[in-house]
Amino acid sequence: MLDAVARAAELDTSDQARDALTAVLATCAHCLPPPVRHRHAHRLPGLFEPAIDAYGEPRPLDSTTVIAEVAWRLEVAPERAHQLIAAVLHTLQIQDPDLLADLTAHLRADVIDLLTTPPHHVTSVAPATPAESAREIE
Repeated sequence: MLDAVARAAELDTSDQARDALTAVLATCAHCLPPPVRHRHAHRLPGLFEPAIDAYGEPRPLDSTTVIAEVAWRLEVAPERAHQLIAAVLHTLQIQDPDLLADLTAHLRADVIDLLTTPPHHVTSVAPATPAESAREIE
């Protein structure tokens, strides 16, 4: 799965792909009910467990929150976070449709539509500085 994420997101290393996958899954996992989170934490222990409390209560997410949290976790601009989210979700659609189905069942349809439609193509994979991220959010 990491190789597919790296290709889809134009990342240079599997470590970058793992970071992107972890950030997206951990962020989106906030909306999942505890039994679903626990099931996926068991299946993907290296991705879910360190990043989420498998038994915490779910909270609703909107696309702005998901993009902002992934941008914060990865220290990238929101536009790059959006592209990484779309790449991860696209990869899940192909490689782990059950996990994607669980995520999409608990996110609103408009959120899924926005998150799976990447913004215009971004080629830079270098993280933005905190100052650059702050300017882009303003």
